[in-house]
Amino acid sequence: MLWKGGRPLRFSEIEEKLHEMFQPDRISAKVLSERLAELSDLAIVNRERDFFTPKAVFYSLTDFGESLEDLITHLQEIDNELKENARIQVSYANIDNISHNIIAET
Repeated sequence: MLWKGGRPLRFSEIEEKLHEMFQPDRISAKVLSERLAELSDLAIVNRERDFFTPKAVFYSLTDFGESLEDLITHLQEIDNELKENARIQVSYANIDNISHNIIAET
């Protein structure tokens, strides 16, 4: 998970970590900001402003957010399994197309 380790992260750190995790699909700063605001509204993420540093905002998981870790991990496993099954189906479809082309050519 993004916050594994527990320390609060600045917006730019979250943005950088997400970019590393999901290259080349990059989330825009606007969308990330909107999603973090939604997660804050749902009490999943804390949003804390550092008044000593201009524009410094830190994000961390709430206790509720941390309690969702097992669920999120399980959903990621399901997503990976679905993606793998889709790859296998595409491979079968390609093999099927190739065999149809070979039969049509003969």
